[in-house]
Amino acid sequence: MFKPGQNNLRWSHFKSLDPAVMHKVVGEQVFPFLQKLGGDGSTYSEHMKDARFTIPTAQLLGRVVDRLNDVPMQDRDTNGDLYEYMLSKIASAGQNGQFSTPRHIIALMVEMTEPTPSDEICDPACGTAEFLVATGEYVRRTHPSVLSNAVQRKHFHHSMFHGYDFDSTMLRIGSMSWACSSALWSVSTARRRQRRSRTSLPTRRSPSIRSAS
Repeated sequence: MFKPGQNNLRWSHFKSLDPAVMHKVVGEQVFPFLQKLGGDGSTYSEHMKDARFTIPTAQLLGRVVDRLNDVPMQDRDTNGDLYEYMLSKIASAGQNGQFSTPRHIIALMVEMTEPTPSDEICDPACGTAEFLVATGEYVRRTHPSVLSNAVQRKHFHHSMFHGYDFDSTMLRIGSMSWACSSALWSVSTARRRQRRSRTSLPTRRSPSIRSAS
C-alpha cells in the first residue's frame, strides 16, 4: 500500500510526530492518499472526492492518536468494537434511519444464508457495508479456493458484491470500510502465497457501492 517515500505515513512513525506536524501530514498527505486509493473512475474515488479532514486542531488530533495507540489493534474484535463506537458518534447516523447492526447479528444472518463463491451479493441499503464485509469474510473463510481459483477470484474481486445507499456519508464510510477489510485480507493471503511460491497477490478491488438516488 505504501509507496517509496511514504514511510512517514506508517503508524509506527506517525504516532511519534509532533501534533502540529501530525495535523499537517493528515491534511496534506493522508487525505489525498486515501482519496486516490481506489484509482480514477472507481466508485471509491467518486465517494471520497468530497471528503474533508474535519479534526479542527492539532492538539485534538494528538489526543486521539495517543488514545488509539493504547488500543491493541492486532485484535480484529477490538478493531470492530472501535469502529462501531466511532460510527455511533457520527452526527448523521440515525437521523435518516441508519443504525449500525451489531456484528453478532450480522454474523448470524450471513451464516444462515451460507453465501458461496458463485453468488452475487446485493445490499440495497448498505450503510457502512458491514454486511458486505462480513459476507466477504465468510466466503473467504469457508471457501479458501475463492482466492486461488482464477475464475472464482475474478468474480470475487470484480462482480460479486453490490451495495446501494442514498446517504453520501454512508457511501463514503462503506467504501472506506471495504477498503480497510480488503487490505487486511490481501496482506494475510499474500503472506500465505508468499510462503508457498513467492508470487504476488493481485490488488483487491472495491465492490460496486453506489448511490441509490
